[in-house]
Amino acid sequence: MLALPWLGDWLAGGLQVRTLQLHAVETLLCGRLALLSSDVWLSVWQQDQECVVKLRLLRVWTCSSGDSGAQLLSMAVLAA
Repeated sequence: MLALPWLGDWLAGGLQVRTLQLHAVETLLCGRLALLSSDVWLSVWQQDQECVVKLRLLRVWTCSSGDSGAQLLSMAVLAA
């Protein structure tokens, strides 16, 4: 909560996302695992004013040789 002070407003329903922008995606491949990291900017309406929240989105995907394709193993959101 300390790194994301707006999260309390989000959980209380006092924060509205107006736009979402995904910027450059970085990929690291290791065997059947892929780590994707990208910057995300949210334009949010909070306490009667609009502001931009910058985040770092991390995803870990795995791919199987069967029909199931890729599966999301983990996702994390960090303050940018």
